[in-house]
Amino acid sequence: MTSPVVGVLGCYGAVGSAVVELLASADVRLRIGGRRPGPLTEVARETGVPREATALVDAADRHRLAEFAAGCAVVVDCTAPAYRAEAGVVRAAVAAGADYVGAAGEHRYPGLPTGRRVVVGAGMTPGLTFVLPRALAAAGFDRLDRLTAYSGGRDRFTPGAARDYVAGMVEGAGRSLAAWREGRRVPGALTPLDRVELPYFPGRVTAHPFLSTEAERLAATLGLAEVRWYHVFDGEQALRALSTVDPAQIDPAADRLVRAAELETFGRSTYQLIVLQLDGAAQGRPVTRTLALRAADSYRLTAEAAVLTVRAVLAGEVPPGSHHAGEVLDPARVMQRLAAAPSVRQLELVDRPAMVEEGAL
Repeated sequence: MTSPVVGVLGCYGAVGSAVVELLASADVRLRIGGRRPGPLTEVARETGVPREATALVDAADRHRLAEFAAGCAVVVDCTAPAYRAEAGVVRAAVAAGADYVGAAGEHRYPGLPTGRRVVVGAGMTPGLTFVLPRALAAAGFDRLDRLTAYSGGRDRFTPGAARDYVAGMVEGAGRSLAAWREGRRVPGALTPLDRVELPYFPGRVTAHPFLSTEAERLAATLGLAEVRWYHVFDGEQALRALSTVDPAQIDPAADRLVRAAELETFGRSTYQLIVLQLDGAAQGRPVTRTLALRAADSYRLTAEAAVLTVRAVLAGEVPPGSHHAGEVLDPARVMQRLAAAPSVRQLELVDRPAMVEEGAL
């Protein structure tokens, strides 16, 4: 049986190159595409992709996109910033008879051709930050009450990732400092945690409350009475760069964020953590369980999420239609695959509050 063709757009970015590397050892035939010939050739050489399976393609060029998607079983969209290109890539993929996996994005695409699959948000955030709480919720609870989440760390920002991050902040005006309580978003319910010691995080960090649309969907899906979600910054530079963002000046703000992250990571190792504490009840007794995931950086972790989504699509684990990855992926399979992922340094689920983790302050 002929192996399916998987096309990777944005193949030489931080996420895209990691996706190509991970898929190079899978039972698929790779097709890789990007706008610049130099980086495209370099990725092909490093991963063993034949020259004839490379393509110069701009995500804004409908003709080139159609040529790239033709013959693909799945098109993996790693272009950035995602908010500018996603819809066009989705249209090209489904028109060519391919399924679509986007490493970012949260839009739904109704009215797809029969049998087609579109899965967006197949990254760290959104993506794993939805499916991992689902895995935790499945760990023997009879009732779910409160989720407290800390996600972040010390990492670089690529220009595309920075633009997506800043655009998300602008779109999420009013979500900063918000919490989910009793079925609705409560603005201003929380305050930042400045230079505090948090479970699993090394040293002192700053945690800023932000209730994303994904966190709201998660709360509604799990029936949680309360969600408190914090973005964690190991350092002050990136947070300072984000303190004043003009909605009309996304690109300059993103450039400042890139430079700030470079300063914070200079001479220091990067890391990303997702720490989830879920409070509820089991057999009539209060129960608290904690899930912690540590990875080398957010880009490799996003690539792992995108690749496990591709595998799920190819294996028939995803039904036809438009989906968010965090909602449609099987939590048990995700946990199993992440446990074997090279970039995941720690993945554990424990029957205790996060704050009693050994070494936590």
